[in-house]
Amino acid sequence: MMNRIIKRVLSKFAEKQLLSSLIKSGRENDSIVDFQKAIDLGSLTSRAELALLCFNKKLQYSECKKAFELVKEGHRFGCSDCSGMFAHFYITGTYGIVIPCDETSYPLACASAAAGSWFGKMALAHFLKSLLGVQDPDEEIFDVLWSDLFIRNFASPSLDVPVIDVSIEDDSFKDWFEDDTVILMEFDKRRIAKRLIEEIRQEHSRNPDMPKVWENLPAL
Repeated sequence: MMNRIIKRVLSKFAEKQLLSSLIKSGRENDSIVDFQKAIDLGSLTSRAELALLCFNKKLQYSECKKAFELVKEGHRFGCSDCSGMFAHFYITGTYGIVIPCDETSYPLACASAAAGSWFGKMALAHFLKSLLGVQDPDEEIFDVLWSDLFIRNFASPSLDVPVIDVSIEDDSFKDWFEDDTVILMEFDKRRIAKRLIEEIRQEHSRNPDMPKVWENLPAL
């Protein structure tokens, strides 16, 4: 019995070491093969890594479509990294694999970022940038609220976020309030996107072996 337990523990340890080695090699060499091997061994994060590789290297449609299905499934399995990349597909559309959709991508990106995923933070930075500038007058404006998941973390005086007294009874403010929530202005969205980008870059300077989300950041 003890020998079987020892063998099982050693087997699990060896598998963990192999997974770590495959993921590291996949990042260092931009290797689809290594990420796929890690996926076959059960790594959910490697699904997101493979999808990120598709974006970073602008791989062909068939590879991106396959990566989309992998992160879609990984999202269903509860992987926050996969949720972040799943959101990114719905932000960009990527070769027409999906139709860009704010209502789908935004909550996915926020939930992934709230879980601490760098993939989610990258996706959210892209999403916020997509809302900047002149909007199509024929399209409904998508509102980001200070009460939204993860966004609320930035609603702080220390981040120079304006604090508005929602108790003020003034008709001129009615369009800006929904219960106790406030709609973000364009400069708020830009500020948060820049903050996410800077956070990712700082993490990369400390940890060069992190997922290559720093290669796929929007320009602001």
